[in-house]
Amino acid sequence: MAFLLSSCTAEIDQMMNGSRPGKPGAETVFYASTEGAALPETKVYADPQMRVLWNAGDQISIFNKITYNLGFEFDGEDGDTAGGFNQVTQLPTFGSWGDLDYVYAVYPYSTRNKSDYDGNLTVTLPSEQSYKEDSFGIGANTMVAVAESSRLMFKNVGGYLSLRLYGDNVKVSKVTIKGNSGEKIAGKAKVTIPLGGIPSTEMDNSATDEVSIVCDPAVQLGETAESYTDFWFVMPPVTFSGGFTITVTDELGGTFVKTTTTSVTVTRNQLNWMNPLKISCVAPESINGNGNIEGYGQQNYVW
Repeated sequence: MAFLLSSCTAEIDQMMNGSRPGKPGAETVFYASTEGAALPETKVYADPQMRVLWNAGDQISIFNKITYNLGFEFDGEDGDTAGGFNQVTQLPTFGSWGDLDYVYAVYPYSTRNKSDYDGNLTVTLPSEQSYKEDSFGIGANTMVAVAESSRLMFKNVGGYLSLRLYGDNVKVSKVTIKGNSGEKIAGKAKVTIPLGGIPSTEMDNSATDEVSIVCDPAVQLGETAESYTDFWFVMPPVTFSGGFTITVTDELGGTFVKTTTTSVTVTRNQLNWMNPLKISCVAPESINGNGNIEGYGQQNYVW
């Protein structure tokens, strides 16, 4: 299933009156939407109809034709598909930065977001993501944009992998995924996006090889394969050539480990999902010093 972005782009010409795009340090109001497609979409988070939605107070980094990172905040409401962003941080009174040919932007805002003199962006893809029902957690879905003015069209950096879990009276506090071949799926990354193009991502050597979804409070799993609970992971485009391993931790600290050896590819803007999997966590005292489950050995079989 292609899992793409789209939005209803608002008529914003009148809202643009009085803005001053392209002037470093000028308090320009930026207006953001997302890339269009005729297929189901998502962005910051997805509602049951899979519409593109912003959250009130969302913040983005903008490099306003300079290499200095300025913070801007969404002035709309939860559920808006497009709207304005107002500057909330200021240029320092001293220091230096270089000129850029275009405006670049990153969601979500972070002081660690950077741009070099060619507009190549350095971002941090989250290794810890929060649980959200039938969606990915707020802040998990890194996006970038490039424009000649203050109209921004954000595009997703990564893709999505859904684990569909169920079990008898199981409350999950954490789910972790790790590639069996050491694939880098979180941490520092360089993102390049040409004007009118799509982003490409190169993970840094310091990047990590696992991503966790943390559930606070713990999430009660559905009890049958038909009533599974979705856990959506966001990660850069990657092929798990040797499959991957998941570790599920319940609210009491019990764990369940499962491995697939099948190659799985996560593509930008697309959703992959695994067949429903029954979870039965083992109490911590049942695990020996080697990390294996007593009486079962290491679980390592095709899912």
